[in-house]
Amino acid sequence: MQISFLHPSMDGSFDILCSSDASLAEGRRS
Repeated sequence: MQISFLHPSMDGSFDILCSSDASLAEGRRS
């Protein structure tokens, strides 16, 4: 199941990510 969600990017905007990219998103948080 693909779940899209908003992820705040460093420039203040929001990136739309899929659940498949969750691991990548966590890596970009740090």
